[in-house]
Amino acid sequence: MQESSIWVQNLNITVFKNIFYKVFLYAVLLFSCAIRCFLYFQNRPLWHDECLLALNVLNRNFFEIFLPLDNNQSAPCLFMFINKISTFVFGESELALRLLPFLFSLASVFAFYFLTRLIFSKKISIVLANILFGLNLPLIYYSQEFKQYSLEVLVVILSLIFFSKFSASNMTYKKAIFYSFALFIPFLFSYTYVFILAAYLFYELLRLKMRPDKQFLFLILMLFTFGILSYFLFLFPQGGNSADFLANYWHDGFVKFDVATLLLFVKNLKYFFAPNVAILFIAILIFTGLIRAITNKNRSAYDSVFKIALLSLLFAIVFALFNIYPIKERLALWSAPILIIFISFSLDFNFKNSKKSITFFLLIVSFFIFGFFNYNFNYIRSLIFGGVDYVTSFFHSREDARGALNLIVNNYKNGDVIVLNKASVGEYEYYSRVLKFQTLKYVIISPEKYSKEEYFEKLNALEKGKTYIFCHSYDYRNLELTPFLNEWILSKAKKIHFIKYQGRTYVAKILL
Repeated sequence: MQESSIWVQNLNITVFKNIFYKVFLYAVLLFSCAIRCFLYFQNRPLWHDECLLALNVLNRNFFEIFLPLDNNQSAPCLFMFINKISTFVFGESELALRLLPFLFSLASVFAFYFLTRLIFSKKISIVLANILFGLNLPLIYYSQEFKQYSLEVLVVILSLIFFSKFSASNMTYKKAIFYSFALFIPFLFSYTYVFILAAYLFYELLRLKMRPDKQFLFLILMLFTFGILSYFLFLFPQGGNSADFLANYWHDGFVKFDVATLLLFVKNLKYFFAPNVAILFIAILIFTGLIRAITNKNRSAYDSVFKIALLSLLFAIVFALFNIYPIKERLALWSAPILIIFISFSLDFNFKNSKKSITFFLLIVSFFIFGFFNYNFNYIRSLIFGGVDYVTSFFHSREDARGALNLIVNNYKNGDVIVLNKASVGEYEYYSRVLKFQTLKYVIISPEKYSKEEYFEKLNALEKGKTYIFCHSYDYRNLELTPFLNEWILSKAKKIHFIKYQGRTYVAKILL
């Protein structure tokens, strides 16, 4: 009778633990989605890069969307195509442009949950992984930005799920042709998918002990052919000034055999797990998870996920080593779910008949608890109360092109001349289009070099006796002209109607 009572008591504890686990996990998932919805519907203004990419969508028809992009922008052609459809259906507003990245981010929350259930055996690992993913600040931020990064994260997660169940060996030539098309299509949505695909193919070669059948080699040949064709159709025409600009802008995202590369990895960890500074703690957990993935002898059906994930990171480093694709900050955001997987895998132990595993697990847990004393979750509270202003402050200087254009619309009179710096043209064109503000002309005044004297010389050439509205909604970091403009206005203006100066957005109306 006593044994029966103990059994019932243990059963009740087990049931309670399962209920608590499910309730807590589902609460994490719902909160992760809720915070994304909260930020999305706050509808912050588009910033510089978003406006430039938006103009590529809005100013082109469905055929031109596949041509090389203007304004030094780069995005996969099918990502642009589906956003063209979205704006055709829902309009040209900020919410319409950000709708698909927002939905991709929501989908990634549930896709990542499904992935963790496949690959982890311990509930603590599943919960930890979903907390780190769902409450990750960069992933939250890019859920409400009109760029392709949230889609890249979703493609990585879905690819790992798919490749955990897929085998490219022992197939017919007909299937090889079909799968070559199917495996290539995600690349047209996400360039970084190439790292996952290359990792999977290499993993299969290793699994087959470098003795693949003819159909598998045919599959690789087809994928390589598609890759070459897509390069010459979509990427090679993007060359010239645009490619040079992007290569120069992201030059420190390429790998070299020096200290700068080590600093690059450190900066990426700081970026991926902002605003936390417990980088050593995070790095040790990632390294522990990597070692466990490499040395794991308890091979499960989903062991391939860890190997493919690790190989994808190695391929990304190789691409960066040959200056093909940089691995810096948002361009490497696709790797964030992979790093979170390895962090959580460091706790995914099976203790059966293994005193070493238990000892090692206790050491990791102790280190984990100690490390999380320095892990700051207060940003969640700041995120809720600070909203868009708080999250934007970590990734971009605050700017308000929409507010600037509204101010211009409300104060513009016939005969006024609008003067922009070069960096503000994209934002001005987008918001003048959205706000249906049609002026005759605008003047661009920007020096070729960062020179106060040259800038003043160009401003002094403006015709006297006219009313000017100056708008600097954005300034390039290496060419900040707004302080110079404000100095010139204060010294030269005959009458100042108003000056509005907030963050990197500056609007002034003067009589010269």
